[in-house]
Amino acid sequence: MKKTLSIVLTVLLVLSMCSTAVFASDVTTSTSFNVGIAASSTQVEVGGEVELTISLTNFTAGRTGINTFYFVLDYDKAIFETVKGENFTASNGWGAVMFNEATGEGVTDNSSFIAEDHEAVKVTLKVKDNANLGNTTITVRDVESSDGNNDIHPADQSISLSVVEASTDPTPEQEPGNTVNTVVEKPEPAPSNPSTGIEDYTIPAILVISVLAVIAYVRYRKLEK
Repeated sequence: MKKTLSIVLTVLLVLSMCSTAVFASDVTTSTSFNVGIAASSTQVEVGGEVELTISLTNFTAGRTGINTFYFVLDYDKAIFETVKGENFTASNGWGAVMFNEATGEGVTDNSSFIAEDHEAVKVTLKVKDNANLGNTTITVRDVESSDGNNDIHPADQSISLSVVEASTDPTPEQEPGNTVNTVVEKPEPAPSNPSTGIEDYTIPAILVISVLAVIAYVRYRKLEK
């Protein structure tokens, strides 16, 4: 009986030690992930906008995943206009980003625990009209999250953008074959009449000659008498 009891106790002890080791391993292995940043374009014009997508990737095994996301957004305020909370949009279950304009701190939470690669938030930045040309860096730093048991601190991530001059639209060239030729018709000159000047004096001259002839005839008849 004692031997049987000893065997049972030994088995229970072994099982207890195994379950404790598994539990300890599961608790101490917290979720880890990386932060990624992608831009809609690496070149942005003066006065233009650029959209950044902040993704959470490369999750490792953990008990649950994450459901909180805190970060600090660093950007050159001489280049970009002040970022506000309304510049952020969240997806994949993340709530509206609460953002402090003065410190650049942002935080959001998720109604579920996520342990798969996904896009978390997007933010739109506008370049000032008087911004200097050249390279500028945007950084997401001091990221902090939680899997319900442990705080997680992924590495900071940065992206470099080039600020370029605003492009101007050239005058559109007319496509071949669509040229419209405008024909300007010149007014036809009035027909010239070279004899007009002579005809103007012909009839009066005939009348004068006829009158003189009559007078001369009358005088001639008088002289005959």
